[in-house]
Parts: sequence; C-alpha cells; structure tokens
Amino acid sequence: MSGASALLVCKDVSKSIRFYEENLGFKTTVRFPGAGVVEFANLVLGENVVMFISHAAMLEDCSRRGDVESPKIFATNVWGVGVNLYFSVIDVDDMYKKVKDSKVKIVYDIEDKPYGSREFTVADNNGYLLTFAQMKEFPKCGSCGMMMTKKVDFGGGDTENKFCVHCTDDKGNLKSRQEIKDGMVHAMMKMKNLSLQDAVFEVDESMAKMPAWKNG
Repeated sequence: MSGASALLVCKDVSKSIRFYEENLGFKTTVRFPGAGVVEFANLVLGENVVMFISHAAMLEDCSRRGDVESPKIFATNVWGVGVNLYFSVIDVDDMYKKVKDSKVKIVYDIEDKPYGSREFTVADNNGYLLTFAQMKEFPKCGSCGMMMTKKVDFGGGDTENKFCVHCTDDKGNLKSRQEIKDGMVHAMMKMKNLSLQDAVFEVDESMAKMPAWKNG
C-alpha cells in the first residue's frame, strides 16, 4: 500500500462493499473474514484506497486496547458528518456519468474549480462524502501566475490572451510592471496579513519567475 488511505466505520461492511463496487467501480482486495459476517474490507480505485471496519469490530478492538473514548464519540455523533474524502481519477467526466446513471446521491454537481480541479461530490450509503477530482491543465497568467479557468479570467475576455483580467486594461493590453506590482502587493497584504515590506519582497520574488517580468 502506498500513500494515505482512510479507515471508515460502518454498520454493515458487506453493504458498503456492494455500494462501492456496483456504483463507484471500486474493487475489493481484502475481505475479512473470508466467510460469515465481514468485519473488515480494503477497496481500491486506481491508486485510491478506502478501508471499512464494522462498528462491532471497532468496539471489540477498542476494548482490547483499553480505548474508552472512541466508543463514546461514535455513540454521540452521526457517522460521516464532516468527513469528505477526495479521490483522484483519470477521467472525472466519465466517472460522473457512471455515478449519475447509478442514481447515487450527488451532493455537489460537477464543475471546474478556480484552483484547477474539475470535481463532483456524492454521499455514500453511510453518510460519508466522496469527492472525485481531476486536475485540469489550465493556462496561467504570464504576469502574475493566476490560473485562468473561465473566459472572464482572461484579459479582454479573450481566451487567447496570455495575461489575466487583473494584469490587463479594459482592452486586454498588459498593464505596466509597476501597476501590476502595486496591485499584487495590496492583495498580498490583505490575503496574508503581511507588512508592506514583506509583501513587496514576496511579490518581487514571484514576478521574477513570471515570463513577462523575469528579465526585469
């Protein structure tokens, strides 16, 4: 096993296996015990791993380890609340179509996010949220480095423009270096709560790496 994986508690591991296999395309690699009531299972989807343990098996394990706090938490909280697992997939649109056809509850519809991910979120049979995401190759502004995911992000609304709307004027022409630097410094001070000196330092470092300004 490589990377991180999640261990989720559920009432019925067998039902979770069926849900993930039939609706989401996961494959079960471990099922324990091999016969009778399943207490533990390991499922995979590409490089993604999710594990399930039955509530009864979890309580037994806590008792064996002398853990008296975990059972209290599960007794007073609804399972799945606040838990959102992210899965990276190769073709999120294809995954979305399969999930939609299976009539799984879609919590957040598919959309392009400003941070470069195209994703959607569903709820599983236990109440856990599952987000399936694919990082998209969006162009970045050659002046400030902002990812441009929508037409309105491009200077002048022209998707062929190499610069973003913030670094260009109303006609889509690149602003002066000082104008852009002043705007970035102001934004940096506001977003990161930096001093003027620290913000100027960060902006100078960032602009030095950008195609439009790396030569001064």
